[in-house]
Amino acid sequence: MELDLTKILPSVSNAQLANVSVWRAVWTAAVGVPVAFATGEHSKKEQYRILIIGKTGNGKSSIANALLGQQKFAVGSTMASTTHKVQSEQLERDDCLWMVVDTPDPVNSELDTKQFKEEIQKWKQMTAPFPSAILLALRCDVRYTAEEYDIYKKIKNAWADKSFLDNLTIVFTFGDRQDKDLAEELKTVCPKLQNVLKDSSNNYVLFKNVASKEEMEEQVKELISRIKKTLPRPSPPPSPVGVPVVFATGEHSRILIIGKTGNGKSSIANALLGQQKFAVGSTMASTTLQVQSEQTERDNCLWTVVDTPDPVNSELDTKQLKEEIQKWKQMTAPFPSAILLAVRCDVRYTAEEYDIYKKIKNAWADKSFLDNLIIVFTFGDRQDKDLAEELKTVCPELKNVLRDSNNNYVLFNNTASEEAMEEQVKKLISIIKEPLPSPPPSPPPSPFPFYVNAGLTVGERKELLMMADSKN
Repeated sequence: MELDLTKILPSVSNAQLANVSVWRAVWTAAVGVPVAFATGEHSKKEQYRILIIGKTGNGKSSIANALLGQQKFAVGSTMASTTHKVQSEQLERDDCLWMVVDTPDPVNSELDTKQFKEEIQKWKQMTAPFPSAILLALRCDVRYTAEEYDIYKKIKNAWADKSFLDNLTIVFTFGDRQDKDLAEELKTVCPKLQNVLKDSSNNYVLFKNVASKEEMEEQVKELISRIKKTLPRPSPPPSPVGVPVVFATGEHSRILIIGKTGNGKSSIANALLGQQKFAVGSTMASTTLQVQSEQTERDNCLWTVVDTPDPVNSELDTKQLKEEIQKWKQMTAPFPSAILLAVRCDVRYTAEEYDIYKKIKNAWADKSFLDNLIIVFTFGDRQDKDLAEELKTVCPELKNVLRDSNNNYVLFNNTASEEAMEEQVKKLISIIKEPLPSPPPSPPPSPFPFYVNAGLTVGERKELLMMADSKN
């Protein structure tokens, strides 16, 4: 079944869908996921993802418009905020693709703690796998306040990984009102602003909001050179295990496999790849000592399979555990197509194993974990009872996990024959990848190559199918 966007949004005609910007907006409205950069014929072009943050009234939208060279973002001069929700625009400049993301002041939006974290996760997903630069807009013509520092700290803490500080650049706005040497003045600022400067490694630039066309172009060039200098290679660097993050040109499924040491995670990963890429052990010691990623192409789809160590077995403290989980999230950005939890069906489920699961779930800290959770009961060759019946009598802890997954599980035989292994892999893939209506073809010619990431969450896939069916 093909998805007719004109049926989902009747006010939009097929003629209007021929316009790229209209098509992108309609698709985003229909599926809730922004169209992202892709490679296609532009695969060799450098790609920059710029996130602009800061307090209401600090000139974030002015910076965004200057980078784009167009008035794409609303700019206001009142006390009220002009930017009410995160907004993204793209352009091509100097043979590079630029995505500029303008953000609202999350504190001014009166979000509670949970909503605040979800908002920051949205920003991270829109600049996945990580932002090329995070521009913090600060006014140089007013005193830096404790309130503003609190906003900065909340964003920094909710971001929760090192890519925030690695890519932070301070943009001192309203530079046209600055009548002193900025470098000298920064030596005498309050301790809170000094802390922010330290976070950015004193990486800052002065920006005039009111400037002639020539001056504006010059300061934009300086800002761009600063961004490029901060990040010499805009393409993502290799992961710690030497596997580059890949920008998919078509459908891309990203599979994360988690679980306790000895539960057969690497066997699942090898089965999905159809190759022995991950080490499999039969000793009491863990074979997977660090997160590892491998890729393959199957049925015209790119598959990234990420095998993870048991973080509790690795004796990580709370902070290290959160950093480890963030690494997994980055390797499956913008979100995993499926999280496979390996649980042995031939041994008793223990409180220790449940504790491992809860720690991973809590450190993940957003809804994409439960939305994509599938339990894989491993060592199915040792299962001599009907699994569905047995699961009715399991311990409360395992029942909680089953409830988290919406009873989405599959039995996996670790010692199956080649033919049987292929059959169970097909079954697992069918659970991961439910039938999804095809998006409309990209309207040629397109000024920007892009793709619609078909790796939506399980919940989003079901919702999209229901929307399409209800209109037919």
